[in-house]
Amino acid sequence: MKDPYDIQFAGRRVDPYRILRLYNIVDPCLQHAIKKLLRAGRGTKPIDEDVGEAINTLLRWSELREEDRAEERVSPEVLNGIEPHRGSAQKEQEDPPEGIRIGKYSEHFIKP
Repeated sequence: MKDPYDIQFAGRRVDPYRILRLYNIVDPCLQHAIKKLLRAGRGTKPIDEDVGEAINTLLRWSELREEDRAEERVSPEVLNGIEPHRGSAQKEQEDPPEGIRIGKYSEHFIKP
């Protein structure tokens, strides 16, 4: 049986975990959602289920950010889901415009 994560690019194995490392994505919610989207429909679940799980994870990520912002108990790096590189400048992630929430219409896209 072929390894579903064995994707080769330029002679190197490039699976979801390699991509997460290359992009320095350390937030577990973002990691989970990205992996679900990269592999959507290629495993045992239908694509709709994988994408729905990614959406649910991102909605929870949004809730966690709001909770952490309200409590002001985490560093901006952790809040942005990145790990600072030594010696490199960090880009600030912009928040969505005021009044827009990720999940506002999620009930229309996700089956309960």
